[in-house]
Amino acid sequence: MYRRYTIDEIKAKVIEVLRKNDVGMSSVELAKAIHINRMTITKYLNILSIIGLIKRKKIGSVNIWTLEPGIVDLELPLNYLQIQQNFITMLLADQRNETTKLLLSILYSDTEKIRIIKDIIIPTFNTLREIYNRGRLGKTELITLNNRLFDLMVLILKHSNENKHPYDVYNIFIAGNEDQIYNTKISSISSEILGFHTSHVGNIEQYIDPFFDIDIQRYITKSWSNKKGLKNIFLFSSEETSLRFLFTTAKVLKDKMIDEIKIILFVEKDILSIAKNLNPDYVTTDLSILVTWEENLIKYFK
Repeated sequence: MYRRYTIDEIKAKVIEVLRKNDVGMSSVELAKAIHINRMTITKYLNILSIIGLIKRKKIGSVNIWTLEPGIVDLELPLNYLQIQQNFITMLLADQRNETTKLLLSILYSDTEKIRIIKDIIIPTFNTLREIYNRGRLGKTELITLNNRLFDLMVLILKHSNENKHPYDVYNIFIAGNEDQIYNTKISSISSEILGFHTSHVGNIEQYIDPFFDIDIQRYITKSWSNKKGLKNIFLFSSEETSLRFLFTTAKVLKDKMIDEIKIILFVEKDILSIAKNLNPDYVTTDLSILVTWEENLIKYFK
């Protein structure tokens, strides 16, 4: 008797079955093994093929499906430290296919998507910056690798069911300096993966003028019009000037609006004391801790 599976269950079942059949299986054989009808399994096999998880070989009139080489059978429980070390080694060696396939393997090991961000992506991002600061990585290479990391985060988001926005949480992310662009991207994609309504403004440093604060306030007010739920403004800064501008702008809006708004700051360590004196709702210098703070918002709905 056939039963209905979720998309993630079908993906996991296909991988599990094909791992035990190196020579491959037809669509009919997979449908029987997974207990799903042939038309449905064919649709999902095509999707898995497009994303590079499995491959198809035509034998006569029959399609034979096998796992793509490099999709590894990870031993549970996952050793995230070892995986992160392997991941950055592949990244630095420009092994693009290998990093993608390693990530796909983790995605289908039933691990939480947000943990991939916290235990693999963010540590890798921090390691790249450390290597750059030591002079062992050029600026162009750092930008290239950071963009590659961002692409892989988008891949995680595409494979996440949580991005259907089941929670009434509204997050807006704004960077006050160029060096905070990747921090805002990582945090905003994490917000999406967690299922929150997310707006990523990006870096506004070059637009700061005496009237731009009104423009930001107008944008946020419009974005949150008729929205009920938790509202959070995430501000990222590495300089005192942009920090004070962004915080003052957000604080004026917070005082005006009827709904409760929280102002969350992510700053570099050298301006942490200044940030704390502004009395935000939360402040940190650690990206992993910030993502954990986002994750804890789900507790409001349990």
